[in-house]
Amino acid sequence: MKELQASDYLNHAKNLLRKKMYKRALELLEEGLEVAPENPFLLSYCGALTAIVAKDFKRGIRMSEAALKQLLATVPMHVEVHLPIFYLNIGRAYFASGDRNKAIAVFRKGLKYDSFNSDILEEMDAMGVRRTPPIPSLNRSHPLNKYIGYLLHKLGK
Repeated sequence: MKELQASDYLNHAKNLLRKKMYKRALELLEEGLEVAPENPFLLSYCGALTAIVAKDFKRGIRMSEAALKQLLATVPMHVEVHLPIFYLNIGRAYFASGDRNKAIAVFRKGLKYDSFNSDILEEMDAMGVRRTPPIPSLNRSHPLNKYIGYLLHKLGK
């Protein structure tokens, strides 16, 4: 039988997450970390699920934040492509802990790298958070913000 690689654990865990099988996904990610303890992706997802499923908020947040630091230290080139995923998981861990404001702040950091990241936007939408107006220095109800917001919404952005 073929030995599983870190990417196999991660892909299988993502499939379980889509099926809302969070506890099994956490167990699988923990197994994956035994095989590849240096993998920041496994650590990031495992941290979020540790906070969400196991309700060990401090440990989950610590793991998710450590994963981001590990990624930044080990993958210097084109790392910004992956950063939204890490901020998503950190934000999920903070939200699970009840710190909504910190979760929102972390999600917004992730949106700085990919302002149209559907996963982060879905999390924020589920939390009832509205997007920052197109022109933040103007009031949300200002005609320019309304019109630009309308155009962006029509364009699917």
